[in-house]
This record gives sequence, C-alpha cells and structure tokens, in this order.
Amino acid sequence: MSAQTKGHSRHDTALIHGLSASEVQRLSETCIEAKSKAYCPYSHFRVGCSVLLANGSVVQGANVENAAYPVGTCAERVTIGTAVIQGARKGDIRAVAVASDTSPPASPCGMCRQFIREFCELNTPVLMYDKDGKSTVMTLEQLLPMSFGPEKLLTTEERIEQLQTRQSQLREKGSKAAGEERESVAPQTHYDFFPKTFPDGPPPHAPFSPDLKQLRKEFLQLQAKAHPDMVPASQKRQAEALSARINEAYKTLQDPLKRAQYLLSLQGIDVEDDSAKLTENALLMEVMEAREAVEEVEDEEELAAIRAENDERIAGSVDVLEVAFTAGELDEAAQEAIRLRYWMNIEESIQGWEKGKGGGIIHH
Repeated sequence: MSAQTKGHSRHDTALIHGLSASEVQRLSETCIEAKSKAYCPYSHFRVGCSVLLANGSVVQGANVENAAYPVGTCAERVTIGTAVIQGARKGDIRAVAVASDTSPPASPCGMCRQFIREFCELNTPVLMYDKDGKSTVMTLEQLLPMSFGPEKLLTTEERIEQLQTRQSQLREKGSKAAGEERESVAPQTHYDFFPKTFPDGPPPHAPFSPDLKQLRKEFLQLQAKAHPDMVPASQKRQAEALSARINEAYKTLQDPLKRAQYLLSLQGIDVEDDSAKLTENALLMEVMEAREAVEEVEDEEELAAIRAENDERIAGSVDVLEVAFTAGELDEAAQEAIRLRYWMNIEESIQGWEKGKGGGIIHH
C-alpha cells in the first residue's frame, strides 16, 4: 500500500459521494474492526477493509499471509472476493474503506486497485483510515487513472461473432485453396489415419468436432485390417506399432480436450504443461466453487444437477474451440483448452464421487 496525503472529513465524504453520515461511520467502524483480525505474522502490517453494498449490507476482510511470504492476499481482495461469492457483481459496491496502522492513511496497492476496478465503478469512493481513525477519500478513478477494465474487452458473444465472421471469410476462399494447404501438411498425423471421417484433414479445413459414430466405425475397420494377428510373424512387430498408433490417434481425436491439445501441439503450442493455468480471477473462483460443490454434495440427485451444470460448461468450451480452430485463432483456442481442462477435471471428480467421501482426485 502507498501513502496518500490529501484528505477529507467524514462529512465531506458523505456530501461529495452520496454517502450518509451513518454509512460513513459504519464503514469506518467495520474496516477498523476488520484490521484487528488481520493475519500478518511476517509483515506485521495490519490492514482491514470493508465494502458497502447497494443492498445496505457491509462485507469485511483483512490481509492474510502465509509462510511463503511475501505471497499473501491483501485485505481489499479478501473482502471483494467474499462479496463476489455472496453474489455481488460490478456496480453493487457503493464504497470501499481500508484501515491501516500508518499515518497518513495508506491506499490500496496497485494490484488491489486493479482488482477493485474489476468490480467497482470509477466514481466509487475509497475511504482510507490511519492509525487514529482520520480519513482520506479518493475515487477509484483518482487512484487508478487511465485504467483498463472488463468493459474494454469484447464480450464472449462479440468474440464468437468476430471469429464466425473470419470463419466465413476463410470458407469463401474455396475448397481449392484448402486442398492445396492440405497437400502441404506432412502425412501421418492422427487425422491421416481416418480419411473418411476427416476427408479435408484437420481444422481449419474441417470442423473441430467430428462425427463420433463415423470415427468409431472407421477406427474399428482400420484396427481389423491392421491387427497384429492378421499379418505374418515377420511383420508382427511393425503391425503392433501401427496398431498402437491407431489406438492413440483414436483416443486423442474422440476426446475434445485431447483433440484440442493435439491440434495446438501441431502448431508448437503446449497447453498440457502444469504452467498452463487460468489467470482470470472470476473464472478461477467459478472453478473453486464447482470443486467445492462436488465435495459437499450429499446424494445422487444433487450430483446429477452438478453434472448437468458442468456438462453445459464443457459444451460451451467445445463451441468456442469449434469457432476458434476453424478461424485459425490459436491463442483463443489455447486459452479455451485450458478452461476445458478444468471442466474435464471436475467431470472426473463427479465420476469419482462416493457418498460420504466426496469427489475423486482433481488434477490441476
């Protein structure tokens, strides 16, 4: 947190930002109270925070550290994260208040300012209290000028529409260009094993999602011809190797996550590595909530509802991958493949659920 010097009285705060004197008093008391609950055995720098919601309720939080210091979570992010879990969304937070043991008051750090920006309007007042309860107030826009927020990004619908437009443009080039590009691709990719299912090869010349019945039919026919028992003993080893490759190709192409990872690997993009993780805070929170829901489910009926919800997430990711690969948007496809990996991990947990024991092992 960095120090701020310009201050206002509590009365000024109420007049300038539309807060009543009682609301300011409540914010003051709750953020100072929250400061006393801080867990900071390493920095010894206590910070408390409270946010006033549109429905009149107040949510509190404090900074929480751990032995891997300076890794920890600031009070502002703890508080707003708690408010989001309770249902708050952008525009629901009327004011933010923080309290520390410094004088003059300290303001939210840069990371927290960006986090506040995600869920608060630019005119949201941020009240900062020092060790004696004296306050400074600034708007979020004053704390984070020329800021970047979620409204600067395209919505999911706009991104899909943009990708679909590019998809149409690619299709207009005609099958001749697609055939020429197809010929330039090195043979013996997984797709080359199944010419009936993928007559045009991999995306962008073919849909991301194949006809799974046709794929299985062609796989069984191919394995019947390539089975090691169908060749002379002198060719058995080669036949076994070919059969293994066919099996690997089928298992990869019939699974949407493995298929996406394979397509990206052909372009030199690795999204199977542990370092390939989600960075969007809101999405990470949704993943955490989904995992907790599986752990807490008590019967098959609840589990079925959770499975249906996760099936929708998986289907949504596959739709995005469909458009992204067809349009050649590899960065978009890579990010969506990472998301899909989280949803598939939750699916594994659902499948491994046992009453009284929770879900199965979840891989990150």
